[in-house]
Amino acid sequence: MRRKNRTGKVVLGMSGGVDSTIAALYLLREGFSVTGVTFRFFEGLCPALNDKDSEVVRRAAGICSKLDIPHMIINAGRDFKSRVVGNFINSYRTGKTPNPCIVCNEYIKFPFLAGVADSIGAEWISTGHYARLIEYDSRIFLAAARDAEKDQSYFLYRVPIKYLRRSIFPLGEKSKNEVREIACENGLTGYISEESQDVCFIPGNNLDSFLEKDITPRPGDVVDSRGGRLGRHRGICFYTVGQRKGLGISASAPLYVKYIDPRLDRITLAEEGELYSRKVLCISTRLRKRNFDIPLEAKIRFRHKAAAVEAVKVEDGKLAVTFLKAQRAVTPGQSLVLYKDGIVLGGGLFSSRRNI
Repeated sequence: MRRKNRTGKVVLGMSGGVDSTIAALYLLREGFSVTGVTFRFFEGLCPALNDKDSEVVRRAAGICSKLDIPHMIINAGRDFKSRVVGNFINSYRTGKTPNPCIVCNEYIKFPFLAGVADSIGAEWISTGHYARLIEYDSRIFLAAARDAEKDQSYFLYRVPIKYLRRSIFPLGEKSKNEVREIACENGLTGYISEESQDVCFIPGNNLDSFLEKDITPRPGDVVDSRGGRLGRHRGICFYTVGQRKGLGISASAPLYVKYIDPRLDRITLAEEGELYSRKVLCISTRLRKRNFDIPLEAKIRFRHKAAAVEAVKVEDGKLAVTFLKAQRAVTPGQSLVLYKDGIVLGGGLFSSRRNI
């Protein structure tokens, strides 16, 4: 945690999980006056998710009571449904694969936390994300957490700097094991939920069933990289670049989704070697710099190991990146995030264009 002359009130996003719980504990030990804020995201989506909301609120309220800090409940359901769920569905409708956590951080969690902070006269906001804030080039920048395996800076690259400047990430210097040990030492394990890797608003993690409620699938052709027809698909919303399973196509060699064309409702398949790209194009960019000095690295998805970058060009709001080595399955709708020595310089969403 940065400690540059900071005290006073802080509003903490309290999910009822181990990370936000230990973040609260650290803030209290630093002398902050902490208010826990829990969001209700799912009102109006479905009964099962309303129950999930209630369980999160119950756990978070129990933790705040044990820590003897105020607890607030904020209804963010309407904005969450519009900004996050709506974007998610529209992305799949057009053959893209979105990352809803990135959208939620940009439009919901951090703006709402800042709004609550302003309403109670708190200067600071905080979350249990594994990330850091450091001074670089005489400015505050987002940076990767010390624990590379748990680092969540990728999810935060689109958060506006006006929110990051007033943010505190208490877990940025800690490992996940350290956090769990601290929970055990302080008798907090009984209040802590299991972590989930599922999309939070999809009941039972059944993506196809979820999408079919809002998307009428249109079958189309499946072709090879030369345009030869291989068969039919049941709707582009059910496929993603790099996918192998569930294609329903017989071939002499394994085939993967290489390209999804929403205009023609057509899916192109190719063998493994054709999935790799050195040059990629990003749109909807969020950049902290306009001139980029090599060496740089970039991630093309959350679990991707940052890869060395050969060149970066910014023009007309687009970001063109050339990797030293070709990267597998660059997926439209996902994000590229640029790093220099662990410092986040910006990024953008992969374009649907085939080449640049």
